[in-house]
Amino acid sequence: MNESSKGGMTLSGIGFIVWIVFLVLKLCEVLPESFSWFWVWFPLWIGPAITIGLSLIVFLIVLIIGWLD
Repeated sequence: MNESSKGGMTLSGIGFIVWIVFLVLKLCEVLPESFSWFWVWFPLWIGPAITIGLSLIVFLIVLIIGWLD
């Protein structure tokens, strides 16, 4: 059995929970006014941003290696 079938929490699941907490706190005005909406949405877009960034780095490395040969 792998980790996800055991009901283990994934990184994206933690990000979703953090987003819900930040969203509720922001909408209930518990967070200070200086707490930007950028940080509320940060847990949702950081995972895809890292994935896309790493994919681009790998693509560029493969492209450069192919160009040098």
